[in-house]
Parts: sequence; structure tokens; C-alpha cells
Amino acid sequence: MLIKLIIFVLNIVLIYARWEGTVYAHTYSGNSYFIGSTYNCNTMYVCLGQETEGINDGGTDVNPGVMAEYYKLTDCINSKGESAYNQDSKLKNPFKTCSVSKVHVQGPCYNSPDLDHPELEIIHGNGHDTIQYVKTYNGLYLTGWGWCKPYNPPKQQQCTDYGCKRCLRKLPNVKWRAKSNGWTTPLTSGNVNKYCNTSNCKVAYDDKKSKSSRQKYWNKCKNSIYSEFKSYYKTEFTVLNENWP
Repeated sequence: MLIKLIIFVLNIVLIYARWEGTVYAHTYSGNSYFIGSTYNCNTMYVCLGQETEGINDGGTDVNPGVMAEYYKLTDCINSKGESAYNQDSKLKNPFKTCSVSKVHVQGPCYNSPDLDHPELEIIHGNGHDTIQYVKTYNGLYLTGWGWCKPYNPPKQQQCTDYGCKRCLRKLPNVKWRAKSNGWTTPLTSGNVNKYCNTSNCKVAYDDKKSKSSRQKYWNKCKNSIYSEFKSYYKTEFTVLNENWP
């Protein structure tokens, strides 16, 4: 019985070690996610949680045996954008065991390659970098940040008038908050340049005019940014600090 118990405990330790050492795990803004692959690398999973389950050593009702715990992944979506729910510890880290290439991607990045998935979540925010990816689907790349779009550098426009130049100094300090989860972000430098070159944002930041006369232009400038945020992040946004006067 003692030998059986020792073997069982060792098996549980191996299961846990394989779990912790196999799948890719990352934490962004306090939230953890996990990326795993089947052994043939055909199917990948992005999962948002993990939970424990009890296992016994196969004892009977009279002798129930020893209970132990192991982790499994939960809230998973596979690499075709299909809900996969729970996955066990047989998954592996695709960035170590599957074919890996590099791509320049930009955030935000998601837990699904289907951007219309009802359980879609942003798991990595703004930013862009050249990083490893292990799969592509629907025009997105599965990276350590999640499913990301390829980076398309914005075309820079030259500011020549006062309102545009002032906008370039002030607009980067405005923070935008997602209504769905409270996540906040500034505009990327490319988007700051793009919006500061629009007529509404130029007038909004031209403090040679009165604040009251500029308010309606700020509202229009702000609404155009809201619209792009909603299209890109799939959620409504609001302004935290209206640093425009």
C-alpha cells in the first residue's frame, strides 16, 4: 500500500510539473492567460483560466484511496475561433515544440482569431514589436501576446499650423477607458499624428480661439476617435481626462 501511495504521489507531481512546464503562460495587466498546443501542433488553444480537480488512486468505496489535485485549463478558444472550454494537461508549449517564425505585430491582441466571437477578450494592449508566432488564421497571428494583427505603420503627416502642433503636444496625454472592463490606454503616436491633422482636432486645440467656440470641434474630434476605438477594440470607450483646452 505504501509503495502504491508513493507511486501515485509521484504521478501527481509529474502531472503538475508537466502542466506548469509545458504550456505557455503570461500575465498582462494582472490577468493571466495560457497558450497550449496539441502534440502534432495542428490545433492551438488560448485559455483564460485554470482550475484544480481531485484525482484518487482508484480505490473502492470501502477504501477510497488518496485524493490529490491537478490543474486544467478553462475558458479556451481554439485556433479556428471555436469555443473549446476545458483542456487537460496534455497540451504543450507551442513556442518551444512547434514551428516558429517571426512577425511584426501590433496590439491589442485577443484570445480568439475570430473577432466576432461572443467571448472575445483583449489579453494584451497597445504596442507593436517583432515577436514569434506559431499559427495564422483569419489574417491574425498567434503570438505570446495572443492573436494579433500585423503591424501597419501609419503614414506620418507634417504639421504646419499652430492648432495641429499644439494637438501633438496635448492629445498624447488624454487617456481613453473601455466601458466593458475599465482598461485604459492613450492613443498610439501614429493615431495622434493622424487625428491632429484633421480639421476638427486642429481647431479644438487652437487656443487662440475661445474655449467655448472650440468645444463643438473637440466633441467631433473625440467622436471620431471613439468610432475608431469601437471598431478596433469591439467595445465603447470614454475619456478619462479631457486635456484639450
